[in-house]
This record gives sequence, structure tokens and C-alpha cells, in this order.
Amino acid sequence: MLPVEEAYWLSDAWREKNLRYYPWHGRGFVQLTWKANYQKASAKIGVDLIGDPSRAMEPDAAAQILVHGMIGGWFTGKKLADYIDGARVDFVGARAIVNGKDKAAEIAAIATAYLAALPEDQGSIWLRIFKAFWGIITGKKQ
Repeated sequence: MLPVEEAYWLSDAWREKNLRYYPWHGRGFVQLTWKANYQKASAKIGVDLIGDPSRAMEPDAAAQILVHGMIGGWFTGKKLADYIDGARVDFVGARAIVNGKDKAAEIAAIATAYLAALPEDQGSIWLRIFKAFWGIITGKKQ
């Protein structure tokens, strides 16, 4: 999976003319937008996204923005732990972490399919990765 750029099929000249938040248009796994969000992410991950906003397309930077932004509630104030914890998984509600309710059911269906595809075998690499990610989210080791 690679990060994507908003309206990637259109020219930069089109984005400059049509996007009111240019050059801070959507980039990365969460489509980071607006200068204030680029500034916040830049300070948090230590990558100069203000001097070069295209660096949000670097896979490592995009992943850090995704993970830390969802855990910390950078985008809307909603956090991953508000919707997913040991007792519940609310993928529809979790859409509010990034972008309100836009395509919430569609994205929830994708997340449910990913979750169902994870092996239940205790020795699987996917389960270990999920547990490590869960530890980051909750601050608890699994």
C-alpha cells in the first residue's frame, strides 16, 4: 500500500486553482489537509512538511501521521480508543477520527474484512503486529 495524493489524476496547476487549501491538499494515507494540520504533523513526526508538503507522501511519514494522528486525535479531536477498545469495535463510528461520517459504512466494511482476514493463530506475524499496535493505542503490552 502506498500513500496517495488528492486528485492525483489532475495537474498541480488545477489543484492550485481549485483547492482553497492548496498547497496543503490531501496527501498520505489519511489525506492530510490544511496548513495547520501540516504544521502539527511536522512538529510531531520531525519531518519538514511546511518547507516540502510532498514529504507527506513518503511512506514512513504517511504511516507516522496515520498512526499517531489516529491515536492522538490530531484530525478531529476523536481518538481511536474512543471507538475501539478491548470490549468493542465500532468501525463506523471510528470514521469520525479522520473525516466525520464520509463513506463511514463503506470504510467500516473494508476494516471488518481486514480484521476477519487476520489469522487467529497466536504465532502469526499479523497477530503479533496487531498486538504491538494495540499496545501503542492503549499503552498496555499484550
